[in-house]
Amino acid sequence: MTELHVMPYDVDALRRKGAILIDIRSQNDWQDEHITGALSVPLDMLDVSSLRRYISNEKDLIILYCQTGAKTSTHCAQLLDAVTPAKAVILEGGINTWKLLGYETIQNKMKPISKLRQVKITVGGLVIAGTLAGMLITAEFYLLPLSFGVYYLFEGITGHCSFSLLAKKMNRNLK
Repeated sequence: MTELHVMPYDVDALRRKGAILIDIRSQNDWQDEHITGALSVPLDMLDVSSLRRYISNEKDLIILYCQTGAKTSTHCAQLLDAVTPAKAVILEGGINTWKLLGYETIQNKMKPISKLRQVKITVGGLVIAGTLAGMLITAEFYLLPLSFGVYYLFEGITGHCSFSLLAKKMNRNLK
């Protein structure tokens, strides 16, 4: 089965001719950010009826995309079968290439920062605070950034993350 790809700069012209843009990423990913006018039909919930409701005849064109284009290409046969009798093409590079080339997306500005980013921000702030306090107040404050360095070195070597276990316990206690 042959995959046909389109570049982001071709999408506007195809959409003016009636092409339908479908995002196959998860519903959460689509809610976080998606291409303007794209419909959400997550791959994990994909069945023939979920795509065929957007197809009226074999002349219809469906433009499918994911984050990088890899998932769309990997599941090409399944996706093409789901859109039959219409034709389908894959957006080259997915939404990442779309954004890289400067095309607009709709972003959810209200989404919370991921837990991983929260941890990075907190640890980064503590390392900076400990270093500055060590320089300006007393050398004992250097123990703070040193302890984080030792912890992350241990985590990297062993693959064991105590913070995640602590976070899980905290989540259970909040319920």
